[in-house]
Amino acid sequence: MSYVHNCILLVPLSNGSELPHIEVRKDQAFRQVDEHAGGYKAIEANVGMLATNHLSLHDVCTAVVAVAWREPENIQLVFSHQGWNTWRMFSWHEIATIAGHAEECPCSTCDPCEPAEALP
Repeated sequence: MSYVHNCILLVPLSNGSELPHIEVRKDQAFRQVDEHAGGYKAIEANVGMLATNHLSLHDVCTAVVAVAWREPENIQLVFSHQGWNTWRMFSWHEIATIAGHAEECPCSTCDPCEPAEALP
């Protein structure tokens, strides 16, 4: 049975002009989609999307944290499960906490990092 998990990764251009390869599972990686934005201007972020079956939020966060970002503190992850009517946005602090790497969190507001609030 299918159970879709949806992910959108928002990465500021200060981290580079292209989204790095982020493979969450074998042959299942984020695909850069920001070039498909409408309007007359380029969107000012790298946007990656991933939709897959039975995906763990922890696995996604672990894959994102594993990248050597220049300025990770401004990265955001938007996540939804099949059947949810809303999406949940996670800050870098929450992404690192969920991945279990809170001690590596570069933001100035976490001394020490607090656990992420309970997930829906």
